[in-house]
Amino acid sequence: MKRKINAFLLIGMIGIFVAGSQFAVHYGKAVWGPKDIWWTPMPLTVPLSETSNDFKIFLNNELLDNHIERGALFSSDHAGQKYRVVPEDIRVGLNNWHKVKAQFLNVSLFSAFFLGLSVAFFITGVMQMVKTKKE
Repeated sequence: MKRKINAFLLIGMIGIFVAGSQFAVHYGKAVWGPKDIWWTPMPLTVPLSETSNDFKIFLNNELLDNHIERGALFSSDHAGQKYRVVPEDIRVGLNNWHKVKAQFLNVSLFSAFFLGLSVAFFITGVMQMVKTKKE
């Protein structure tokens, strides 16, 4: 007697391979992916004033913004000329790894759901095959 693969078993097998590979890729990127390549590119850096919700920089126990407003910071250009630092001189590059990791984990969550559903279909299909074989 020839056994036929039932629909549950077929859907489960295909789903395990598809959803399982998607889960493995996205979860693997979130856990073992490169963490140091997600910095803001230089042309897209933001002014220091726009980052006050994320972090604050202190210099000698005083906010960097206060030093700049007071005119206490100086720098030099390529020619060696000193000038007073203004807020437009300071740009901040942010590491966006936590946002990218959250996206990877979000996608892996949906993949894990479909992987679990596929495993359930696979087990149901195997149980139906065993039941058919006994009869």
